[in-house]
Amino acid sequence: MATGSALKSLIPAMDYGKMKRWQHVFKILSEPEPTMGHTPRNEVWRKNKSVLWHYPAKQKKYEIPLFFVYSLFNKPIF
Repeated sequence: MATGSALKSLIPAMDYGKMKRWQHVFKILSEPEPTMGHTPRNEVWRKNKSVLWHYPAKQKKYEIPLFFVYSLFNKPIF
């Protein structure tokens, strides 16, 4: 009987909190894939290789649109 108790000490106890987390992961992985398609866009401006696209929103939230410009001079340092 001493060997049976020694083996039980090597096996971790069941943590039901971790099982709930894995159920959530399984639920996410078993969901159907979302439908994907092209986002409608309009070309607003073009010069050489640069193109400015406008992606119209289904519902307008803000009066003033945001305009993001990627930095061409700063480079990431690894």
